[in-house]
Amino acid sequence: MIGQYKNKKQVFIIGIGRSGTTVLSRVLNTHPKLHCLPEANFLVFFLNSYKNKTSFTRKEIDLIFDQIRVYSLSHPWFAWWTFDQVKAKENVYKASENNQLDYISLCKLISVHFEVVNENKESAEILIDKNPSNTLYVNKISQCIPSAQYIWVVRDFRANVLSRKQNTDLKSGNVAFYAQRWVLFNKIAKKFSQHNKKNVCFLRYEDFVKQNDTETKKLFEFLNVSVEEVLNNNKIHAIRPDDFEIAPLIKERIHKHYQNWNKPLNDSRLDSWKEHLSENEIRICDAICGDLGSDLGYSVHFQLNLLQRLWIKIRYAIPILKARIDVSKDLLIFYASAALKLNRLKRRYKKLGLLND
Repeated sequence: MIGQYKNKKQVFIIGIGRSGTTVLSRVLNTHPKLHCLPEANFLVFFLNSYKNKTSFTRKEIDLIFDQIRVYSLSHPWFAWWTFDQVKAKENVYKASENNQLDYISLCKLISVHFEVVNENKESAEILIDKNPSNTLYVNKISQCIPSAQYIWVVRDFRANVLSRKQNTDLKSGNVAFYAQRWVLFNKIAKKFSQHNKKNVCFLRYEDFVKQNDTETKKLFEFLNVSVEEVLNNNKIHAIRPDDFEIAPLIKERIHKHYQNWNKPLNDSRLDSWKEHLSENEIRICDAICGDLGSDLGYSVHFQLNLLQRLWIKIRYAIPILKARIDVSKDLLIFYASAALKLNRLKRRYKKLGLLND
């Protein structure tokens, strides 16, 4: 597997988080030709700094592995993937010393060391990178990896907002804030999809849940892998975070981030936003997301006229602006040096109590 890493194709899942991408990863990983990776996020994190490099110092390589360690504290993956960091680093050192690495090859080499628990990925031909932040930098990724394919996952904006409201961790809990982020992420994905139709597979989470066999077949055909090779979904590895000796705060994040990992797909909660969001919250979502939502196949709940939508946007201008600033800040930080970004990430995690060193 290690020796063939350069030949592996790359697929990126785009779309805002809490859209069912974790469940999608679970299903994709049941296919022996597909190797879906955890949210380690290192490829995009170092892309601007390292994209043109053809050799790497040990210090630069160490920086990448340090980022993987730190980022895993807010996006826990170790219960579903194993990662021998010592072995991975040694192999990267060796390949770099032999002048075998450009940046994308380096990322592939690191990626194949993430082994899926209870799944054999020796024959995997495709590496699937699932990170919501891929969406913001999808054009940058496409420039560096012209052959890459993309799966754009979208979920009903009200369900997405509800999920974020119920699982507030590192961002605001304001409904308008999350509604605006849904628009910003999916506008970028839509524009990219329009210009790269052959390389983008559009998937609505609701369709995936209701028509799983049909939608999974569509995905496999897009990825050019045989449907007949898919493994039995009942083999999916079940995990209990309480089995691990880890800090309570990180254990809580595992519960929240992967709480649906072990559950079978079911459509009983697709419309739960109708019960758990207030009428005012639904109106806010409809006003902010309604136009784009309609384009993506989602009907608004309330028929708001232009003045009503405008008034809601004016009334919630501050959280809407904060969402825009939040995304703009992420886009700008992309251009910062790797060391600066990592130090910023560490300071943030220390403040949140996720990091002690």
